[in-house]
Amino acid sequence: MVFMAYFNSDAEEFNMDYDDLQVDLVMEVEIINDTSEEELLEQDVSPSSSSSPSPILQIENNEPNFLQFDENSENRTPSPICSASSSNQDPPIKVESPAKRRKVSSDDEDGALCPICLDNWMSTGEHRVCALRCGHLFGYKCITRWIFSNKSCPSCKMKASSSDIRYIYANKLIAMDATELELVKKKLNSVIEEKNRIKVDLTKAICKEHTLLQEIENYKKKIKNLSITSSSSHTNSSTKPVLKLSNSSLVCQQGTCRVMDINSQIGKFAISLKSNNNLFPGFGIKKCSTDNLAIVEYTPLHSKVIRDLKFNHSSSYLLSVSLDKSIKISDLNSNSTISTYTFDSMLWSCCWDESNQNLFYVGSQQGATTKFDLRNMSEPVKSTKVTGDWSPVVSLVSIPSCRGGLMPLGGFITCKLNSMWCYENMGGSVYRKQQIPIEGPFISMSYNKDINQVLISARPNSRVPNSRHFVCNFERLPNEENFKFNTLYTFYGGQLQKQLSRSRFLQHAGYTYVTAQVNNTISLWNVNNGSNSSVLTNNSILDLMPLKNCNDSYLLALSEKKLDFYKFQNCT
Repeated sequence: MVFMAYFNSDAEEFNMDYDDLQVDLVMEVEIINDTSEEELLEQDVSPSSSSSPSPILQIENNEPNFLQFDENSENRTPSPICSASSSNQDPPIKVESPAKRRKVSSDDEDGALCPICLDNWMSTGEHRVCALRCGHLFGYKCITRWIFSNKSCPSCKMKASSSDIRYIYANKLIAMDATELELVKKKLNSVIEEKNRIKVDLTKAICKEHTLLQEIENYKKKIKNLSITSSSSHTNSSTKPVLKLSNSSLVCQQGTCRVMDINSQIGKFAISLKSNNNLFPGFGIKKCSTDNLAIVEYTPLHSKVIRDLKFNHSSSYLLSVSLDKSIKISDLNSNSTISTYTFDSMLWSCCWDESNQNLFYVGSQQGATTKFDLRNMSEPVKSTKVTGDWSPVVSLVSIPSCRGGLMPLGGFITCKLNSMWCYENMGGSVYRKQQIPIEGPFISMSYNKDINQVLISARPNSRVPNSRHFVCNFERLPNEENFKFNTLYTFYGGQLQKQLSRSRFLQHAGYTYVTAQVNNTISLWNVNNGSNSSVLTNNSILDLMPLKNCNDSYLLALSEKKLDFYKFQNCT
């Protein structure tokens, strides 16, 4: 190519540099040559656009451009005096910078370009992919330069520094649209919640069905027993015992009597009450003789009310617990205290271990059942609690061990105000716990080891307006770990139950009875045939206890002030 320019006599003043002009021309031509044919076709170029100002250099082969200077012009601006373009000339080519010519060819390339230079980032090298603290991705070289001058993220303008730059160790980053996936997950979660709710409802329905089936079986047994009883009553009608008040003793004028227990081996029974002597304040027991039914003497024990006391059947030891948080073991033969232990809360109940008379259990107001060893009273052997039920333990009974029986190593039953639990000894201090499915609230419990039955008494509640006395037994089904509890009889009492009065098992004339106070009477229910008899009383009975004296049988009824002796008469 030949480039010509004509200057007038004053052209030397402009001092044009031919080499610089040549370099500019070469750069523009290289840009045109690097542009592919497809990119040129994509550009919006039309003949009418040739008249608009454009930075693109127009070049025609073999025809030079001539420049002239206006001599009269003060600016002496060069202007073309001849143009080689013609009407049929191709439109000028519009060339853009490389940065503007780059664009995403498809959605798959989204996320593969650096937002600063619009070039692909790399997995290694100076332009490797990295991220700021805000999470936006850039090429390392680009973001380093940017932060050096701007101190913020190019995308969200969050403050950033060079220490916030973190490499992303990935060859390729692809952001998936998870909107539909999240919607599906939410729907799945709602379905799972509905499924779990249905499972809970199903479990409740199964439990209710099991309870109803159990009640049906119990009613069938009752009907069978009653039918047998009615058929045999024609031949032997003497099944109802007759009680007659034979004696009544004033125990405490202040009316502070609470509980009692009997030890037939030493011929004594004890009644808890408050001291009448100011020299020995507090609470203790009055010892009575089973031979002549006379009250012998008073023994002080605790500073506050005695909630429960139990005799050790292999010795003359008496275990007592009180609201003063203390445990005392006393020897009634020597009138001495064997051992004392102070607990961390008030105590409500106690019992001796039927398998080992050196062990005993106490129940606290906080709902804990604690096991002690008489030979080492420095600390408890074992303590058990029921999570969620912190009601007081109102009664405790021990189940003796029996080789080949239901509990080979024994156990105990805890009766709380709101729930009942059976603990089977699995060896040492390991127990397996199981709840007894009976509705409370409960007031007392007793156990008859001769017939392996439990007597449970409950107050009226919102569903049942009467007090109830359940006679239950338990059995272990084949290949089952837990026990099955069967309610054999349910005896209904009165609608008013002000105090935690105790019900008892008693045996007379070959029959087993359940005795409890019902309104102003003491009722006896025959466990064998369900028959009922009663005797009037004017006192509010707190505790009942059977007593055998020589050839006579008595039922002792303890109220706040008196102890009544009811003698069994000949049946009629």
